[in-house]
Amino acid sequence: MADSVRDQLLSKGWGRHSSILIDSSVCDWLSPMLPESVRELCVEDNLIIISTYDCAVINHCFDAEPWVNVLIAKRIESMKKGFQNGRNERKLHFPIDVDGEDHYFEVNAASIFQFERKLLLDLTKLANYDIQEHTALSLKSWLAERFRRDVWPDAFNNSTKSAKGRLKSYYKRRNDFVSGVYLNLDTWEEKEPGEKYRIMAIIAVEDGKLRPLRAALRETEKSLANADTQALDNFLKSELKNALGDTVDWVDDPTSPPLNVAIEIKPESGITVSHLRNFRRLNPYSMSDETDGAPMPAEMEGSAQ
Repeated sequence: MADSVRDQLLSKGWGRHSSILIDSSVCDWLSPMLPESVRELCVEDNLIIISTYDCAVINHCFDAEPWVNVLIAKRIESMKKGFQNGRNERKLHFPIDVDGEDHYFEVNAASIFQFERKLLLDLTKLANYDIQEHTALSLKSWLAERFRRDVWPDAFNNSTKSAKGRLKSYYKRRNDFVSGVYLNLDTWEEKEPGEKYRIMAIIAVEDGKLRPLRAALRETEKSLANADTQALDNFLKSELKNALGDTVDWVDDPTSPPLNVAIEIKPESGITVSHLRNFRRLNPYSMSDETDGAPMPAEMEGSAQ
């Protein structure tokens, strides 16, 4: 029986990002399971998209793996860039290839759901709906980010609250190039009111965008028209330092004059696993949440499988 269950699920082609078309028969069992406030998603021609990883989807034992996690996607006429590629934590727009043509869909915080996995034995996968690699990565990363998003100490959030406007202005100026700011705090514990955090920072620039960023500075900042690379980078660092103002203290770095503080500029490909262990992306003021044209954060690049 164990092999039979797995074989049946395999033969139906089930796996992560398999799609199920919502029709009247699906609505009959799905709608009663949904909270009343989100039943509007359960309408014909919307989709159910499996988000559970492949091995769990086809597991032979319904006791060990009773649930399948899904996203309920609704059709939309067109996509907005601000909701693509995980730029917005509560809503995602993405294309699905249907018989060679892009159809557009949206998932949001209300779309996250689960049902009994054994129901897959009686359901049918949509064979002509192809979720391609980039869309698969966006779906996986958007959902994962809702669970793994870093939490900052309340004391840090409170102490930097007055810098929010300056940070937003900084992001809007550099959002075409910079995909995120990563900070290391001297402690991730709470501090007493008025006690500042001592920090280091990495400014992450989308791969291939560092040279265009420097060129843009020469064009837009008259004082930098003939500046060398070091002067341009110092200007970028000073922008971040000034945006945070006196809300934080900085780790000293005498090897980085004239600021002498620990701010680095790195391409996304230069951010390592070691960096991600010690630095957190400044999510409350994320570049990728600000405008439509933001590049994806570095951790959004990876395998879609």
